[in-house]
Amino acid sequence: MRLNGGPFAIGIQRYICRPFKKSISMQNRGALWIFTILLALACAYQLSFSFFTSRKEKEANVEAQRLADSVLTATPNTTVDREELVLEFENKYLRDHAEDVIYPVLGKTYRECKESEINLGLDLKGGMAITLEVSIPELVENLSENSTDPAFTTAMANARERQLSSNSDFITLFGEEYAKIANRPPLSAIFYSPDRQAMFDREGSDADYIAALRREAESALSNTERILRTRIDKFGVAQPVIQKQQFSGRINIELPGVKDKDRVRRVLQSTANLEFWETFENSEIGPILDQVNGPLSAMLYPELGTNDSANSSTPELEIVPGAFERTLSSGYVIKGNGNGVEDQLIGFVESSKPVDKETWFNFDRVTFQTGSAKLDASKSGDQLTNLSEVLKAYPAVRLKFGGYTDSTGNEEANQKLSQQRAEAVVADLVARGITADRLEAEGYGSQHPVASNATEEGRAKNRRMALRVLAKDDVVVDGALVDSLAADSSVVDSAQLRADAAKRAPLASKLMLLVDQRGWQRGPAVGRANLNDTAEIKRLLATDIVRKALPQDAKLAWAAKPQTSTPCACPAMANPSWTVAPSAAPCRISI
Repeated sequence: MRLNGGPFAIGIQRYICRPFKKSISMQNRGALWIFTILLALACAYQLSFSFFTSRKEKEANVEAQRLADSVLTATPNTTVDREELVLEFENKYLRDHAEDVIYPVLGKTYRECKESEINLGLDLKGGMAITLEVSIPELVENLSENSTDPAFTTAMANARERQLSSNSDFITLFGEEYAKIANRPPLSAIFYSPDRQAMFDREGSDADYIAALRREAESALSNTERILRTRIDKFGVAQPVIQKQQFSGRINIELPGVKDKDRVRRVLQSTANLEFWETFENSEIGPILDQVNGPLSAMLYPELGTNDSANSSTPELEIVPGAFERTLSSGYVIKGNGNGVEDQLIGFVESSKPVDKETWFNFDRVTFQTGSAKLDASKSGDQLTNLSEVLKAYPAVRLKFGGYTDSTGNEEANQKLSQQRAEAVVADLVARGITADRLEAEGYGSQHPVASNATEEGRAKNRRMALRVLAKDDVVVDGALVDSLAADSSVVDSAQLRADAAKRAPLASKLMLLVDQRGWQRGPAVGRANLNDTAEIKRLLATDIVRKALPQDAKLAWAAKPQTSTPCACPAMANPSWTVAPSAAPCRISI
């Protein structure tokens, strides 16, 4: 029998193949049924959230209808629209019952069900689409304290105009436009101020300031987005869409399903409730707090006054307005002006205050010939001699000298002249026996003015020399004080010296007053302190001595600011500052 070909062979082939094809078809149909069932279960699961939320929303609507009818019945003459009243009561009901469990099997609340239900979006569900914008140009102007510098205002105007047709962000455009202006002052002269030292580097380049402005712009946009998210949570919108456009400063918001659109507008556009206090200037209060150290020391530690009278070589740490006189360990007598550069330098070196980049002291008797870096020896000699003797008495101290000019003339020439004047002071001190490695010089030109350059008096104040301490011992006191404390002992007790210095200046040892090379810093903040010193400062400020010295309507309040730039072992360390305001305003402490 032939198996290849013929009707018998074909019949066998059909008999064998037909059951195989039927088996494949049945397997595919079974997989399709399983997939269909799973898909149906998944859809039912997702739709179940909408089922339970809609039940709760119907319940809210019924309750809102009842409350609205009650209000309208009780006040028949009211002009309130019924639909608005129902909507208000309905939204309030849902907010109040957001944590009610409405999905008994899974134990989910109304809020959780709203977050899990299918997002229909604005097209299917309706709602609101909102676009908000953070004005970066206004932010830059505010950071400059609305500077009227011609170079700044020109760059701002050009950047605004370019922004209309450019895809670059405003900060980049501003940086490019400012770089095009000839004889422009450095950006540090426009943006830096002592109260923004955490934001801007006093000696930073223009590129550093542009980078800092960009960080502030990004921070402002992120903070706005965070505030908007917090406010949107109040609307009960389960799946809002918030998109931040980094370069344009815009924030796009979609709120599907939101009903109370007027309330959304009110909340998103609302501002914080502010309280305005009339405040004193630091220059009015700071000197008073500086001068009360002597009376406080005499009251708290009367034995120090007895010791001082018994030993005339013991120096007096009290800062007294008027004349300043101090005998150094070498026997040299320093004579100068009260609160002058000698007075402030010795007080800082002997205090427990740390060395920083912001504490500068202005020379008050060092002058130069007009338009020259040549020192006027007849007027400057006494103060430079005093300074050289102070450096000899404190061999661990290193100083930096800064030269400044007014804004008259070419900025490049001003910077060069200020550099030469700072170097002239260093050269004079080296000639008086001070080693050059303890001294640094830098010219700042017209940066950091202390007064307006619009008047001759202001320009005269801006033409100055200043110094700051680069390094000092942990405890620096002159030999006379060491001898009086350590007697015949050859070992100096550092802790005892610090304690004695704190007794002589009780408030200054705890509260660092805000004074630098430009004098008393502007604004209502008067000082900074470590968090663990605040209780002692409050005790000292509550004494009759301080109360009688301050204006009767003055109150002091803390404005806490964590100190993140300086590492410390104590995690509770902070850098709060005192702000002084009239007594009509409440004294608030936020530490």
